[in-house]
Amino acid sequence: MKVAVLGSGGREHALIRALWRSKSVEHLVSIPGNPGTAETAKSVCFDPGDFDALRKFVRKERIDLVVPGSESLIAAGVADLLAREATAVFAPDKEAGKLESSKAFASEFRTRYGVPQPRYAVVDRMDEALDKARDFLSEFGGVAVKADGLAAGKGVVVARDWETARKAIREALVDRRFGNAGRKLVLEELIDGEEISILALVDGVRIVPLLPSQDYKKLRHGNTGPNTGGMGAYAPVPWCDHRTMDEIRQTILEPTLRGIQAEGFRFRGVLYAGLILSPRGLLVLEYNVRFGDPETQAVLSLLESDLGELMLSACRGSLPPEPLSWKDGAAVCVILASAGYPRSSSHGDPIDGLSAAQNAGAIVDHAGTKIVGGRLVTAGGRVLGVTALGPDLLRAADRAHEAAARILFHGKQMRNDIGRVGNSQGASKIGPVGSRNRVP
Repeated sequence: MKVAVLGSGGREHALIRALWRSKSVEHLVSIPGNPGTAETAKSVCFDPGDFDALRKFVRKERIDLVVPGSESLIAAGVADLLAREATAVFAPDKEAGKLESSKAFASEFRTRYGVPQPRYAVVDRMDEALDKARDFLSEFGGVAVKADGLAAGKGVVVARDWETARKAIREALVDRRFGNAGRKLVLEELIDGEEISILALVDGVRIVPLLPSQDYKKLRHGNTGPNTGGMGAYAPVPWCDHRTMDEIRQTILEPTLRGIQAEGFRFRGVLYAGLILSPRGLLVLEYNVRFGDPETQAVLSLLESDLGELMLSACRGSLPPEPLSWKDGAAVCVILASAGYPRSSSHGDPIDGLSAAQNAGAIVDHAGTKIVGGRLVTAGGRVLGVTALGPDLLRAADRAHEAAARILFHGKQMRNDIGRVGNSQGASKIGPVGSRNRVP
């Protein structure tokens, strides 16, 4: 079949790599793509957000399957548009997209269908927000201030003191740092604990989880610095065994699917559930309605099942009941970010050492790169993702960090502890990955 992947980041490069390995895929197109995706997919350079151009291209080229990478395309209704073209689209409809595009909607959805989550309040006025923040700080010792709408993974501020909370609320509601995305806020009790990401394929009837993964939002080593779109990830997660996965299915995934069905959403795609292990058990911090970045780079590096066939089956409402096939061992992805990220980003800095990293056994996914004058240079905040496999987590981490160190560009930012510590503050080292981590 002919498959078009929409987007130009590291997640899209990872999706194209996995689809290129799929026997069911004969022809791959990347819209608009990047220098890395161009190695295995034909780049077609137009904005996938131009839905009129996208519809004409899909019709002319007789594309069988469209895979949108970003949340913005889903929130804009790309699945609704292409459904009228009788094209399979691996993405939920615009209404279901509100599970990611509105944190307030998602919180209220979880309340309706009994999905465990932190205690929260939805506010849109400065005085009310400040009063609620005081209450949360007093009762829980901290508050998470979340912009309601899409903010490129940067709309969350963790506040453990009044001044940080006040500043975050003012920046969103008064200064409009996040534009319309911050016109409404979700304030949430602050919970310390290990986080875990669950990506699950959904066909409207069945929900099939992929390997559990863990990502790292903080910019710097030891989980310090500002939040980012993600500085690294690994899969699978050592403490997420069969019993834990059964709990996730029963208390989180299945109730979410029942809610999707009750709301009448057309959901044929992937659901991302960001969870935290709290004293009250596993709680949902967020939903995404697309593949995560950089979790996708780690998880799909281990997938042996045919991703193209799985996506098409999901679109047809017929995901296979049998377990998916996975490689043994673990995968670790280390993100290399440009100077100034996440507040700003440097562009046009020459990149060296990709061949050296690949010769060390790593997979390099392009995210923010471009070719200028025949040279590969930086073109965005998160520049590259360097992924390595290993027989266990610590050896995969060593290989990924060693390979990432071989890539050089001005102002490069990377963490040296991805896969070596947990993603909670002050977490201890993680032990080797065993066969118990395979998802049934």
